Amino acid sequence: MAHKKPIDIITSHPVLDEILTAHQDYIGKLFAGYRNHCFIVYNLVRHASDLDQEQDTALVIAAAFHDLSLWTDGSFDYLPPSIAIAKIYCQSTGRTEIAPLVEAMILYHHKVFTGKLKKMDPLIAAFRNADWSAVTFGLIPFDMFTRHRRAIASTFPDKGFHWFLVWRAIKHIFTGGLLNPLPMMKW
Repeated sequence: MAHKKPIDIITSHPVLDEILTAHQDYIGKLFAGYRNHCFIVYNLVRHASDLDQEQDTALVIAAAFHDLSLWTDGSFDYLPPSIAIAKIYCQSTGRTEIAPLVEAMILYHHKVFTGKLKKMDPLIAAFRNADWSAVTFGLIPFDMFTRHRRAIASTFPDKGFHWFLVWRAIKHIFTGGLLNPLPMMKW
């Protein structure tokens, strides 16, 4: 079972770090917080899944791009633009074969209603669960031993990322968001 794996936390990854560093000017002062969030999600999925190299590459690309358009597009409706820049990245780096999996992980990572996920690659659901666990500080436990979740989270401090998300959600709701639901509430 996944929870019996030793706690082996990855703190750097060449692909993830390359993508994030290329967008550091957009992310600005929240760079460390977003990088840490990406690594929490990445490590949670790694500890819950047995991944081959192709799945690991898809996971790390999805982790880097999944919320990136919050900054690159400045919009809280960031899933379509995050998918678009992830697809461009996959094409420009010769990874077109994993682009559909990366797209699905980003598209479904905030979904509340998950019926469709049962018919999809299990990595998509694992990515969704890991992001929900990261965003909720483990209140959604992601089927892991608490010590794994705590060890991963303590390695990567928040650095203001969650407050940024709360502020952006409030701003979105009060500036027309009632007519444009939050990404996780869209069907």
